Amino acid sequence: MPILPVTTQTGPVQRTRLRGRSTWLVAAYWVLGLWAASLAVTMAYLYLATAGSFDYVEGVALGHQLMSAGGVSLYGVPADQPPYSVPLYGPVFYGIYGQLLDIAAPSFAPARALNLLLALYLCGLALLVARQRLGVSTTAACIAVLCWLALEPAAGFLLQNRPDTLALAFAASGFMVATLGNRSSLPWAALLLTAAAYTKQTAVVAPLIAALLVLLGTQRARDAGVLFLTTLGLCLAIFLLLNGLTEGRYWNAAVMGNLNGFSPGSALVAWQKAGQQPLFWLALAVMLVNLRAAGARRAIAIYGLMSLALHGLAVAKPGANSNYFLEYSWCAALALAPLLDDLLRHSVYVRRGLLSALVLLACVISLGLATQSMQRLHQAAEDWPRYRDWLNHWEAAASGPVASMQPGTQILHGREPYILDPHIIARLTEQGRFDEQGFIDDLRQARIGAVIGADDLTAGPGEFSNWSHGVRAALQEHYVKADTLGHLSVWLPQKNHQATRPAIPRKHPEALNP
Repeated sequence: MPILPVTTQTGPVQRTRLRGRSTWLVAAYWVLGLWAASLAVTMAYLYLATAGSFDYVEGVALGHQLMSAGGVSLYGVPADQPPYSVPLYGPVFYGIYGQLLDIAAPSFAPARALNLLLALYLCGLALLVARQRLGVSTTAACIAVLCWLALEPAAGFLLQNRPDTLALAFAASGFMVATLGNRSSLPWAALLLTAAAYTKQTAVVAPLIAALLVLLGTQRARDAGVLFLTTLGLCLAIFLLLNGLTEGRYWNAAVMGNLNGFSPGSALVAWQKAGQQPLFWLALAVMLVNLRAAGARRAIAIYGLMSLALHGLAVAKPGANSNYFLEYSWCAALALAPLLDDLLRHSVYVRRGLLSALVLLACVISLGLATQSMQRLHQAAEDWPRYRDWLNHWEAAASGPVASMQPGTQILHGREPYILDPHIIARLTEQGRFDEQGFIDDLRQARIGAVIGADDLTAGPGEFSNWSHGVRAALQEHYVKADTLGHLSVWLPQKNHQATRPAIPRKHPEALNP
């Protein structure tokens, strides 16, 4: 039996020809589709053609993937000594992506290529659901999916070396199999949801709760029980195994490592990045309306709203970004597709014409903002060689190991980072859950040859600081700022500091923000 049968619980999907369409509106939406497609292609090209990291998290993940590829027990590595490893994500992410790496020549390219394939899969899944379950025309479905690719957060995070894309592929597939399949497919749904949980820990919550609500709402209480117990059993069994094999360190890293405080500022930034797009709120309105609908529309609305509610709260974690809304944005594309389809069918009517104009305006504004984001991404790609040369100069000149907010650059050039993730170490230290005394002692004794971080590395704490109070104090006392490029500065030990600047163009790029 196909996972996504053409019939729903309310009967077969009725597809009609697009009658009464306004030619200008159809043309306008096709222009929007081509605009979104060009942005999506540009995004893919920039990520695949750029060797460096667009976000320091990419480098942190690469370090852990490389350890996994080398047979290192990630969660068994002591966190209180270099490289101060705290692997925050699940073993499925590190294991799969690590197997793609060439240990002798690590690169971001394999992860980004895999994420591109996963992105295409998610597009295909959305198109399949839109056509077979929602009865949406190919035109409307394609436009909705292309807009998803072009807009935040997909445009900024879908192809990054992060677990989000793989987690979404597992989670969305699990939800669809659970809600649109039959009873025999529930074990497969549970397996997919478990894989999502051990890719990124939060990825299982929204699809599982949403699937249970959908099943209960359609009088499939027994199916809901089977799905819940099977998923819970699998997740618990794997957790006990991993935690036992690592003597409790899996709990410390993958669970407690993610409980690192509350940051209203991080939440505000993430909501602002995603919420500045009118389509973000239009999709929310459609989902709320669709709660009163039946079949697949209601199921998708429940999934999207549940994801928004849960991740909208989780994004208040320090360092969180708009990637937390990736799951919601995928559901948003599915929610908007029927609306676009309906408007294209009936736009000749006055009321529909006004609504079409408003939706069209929302699309134009959203894609305009996406174009600006793509320009910044393009600028970051152009700036990368300059940052690479600058970082290589100071890392090569350092008289000892380098503590850097750009561990990816160190790994790409065969250097072992002194610290993989300064941000998470700082957060855990500030909460009294990590002893960074070894790190501070190395700074006081000038055993660290250079420290590379944000330009305000020794400034006031603030919730966005990537360095703890103790680290900043040690830097102020024992190190001196030697050079700055864009948002990055290098600090050298006072006792052997030589302010020799590299012969590198001094243009300060602004696009690459570590």
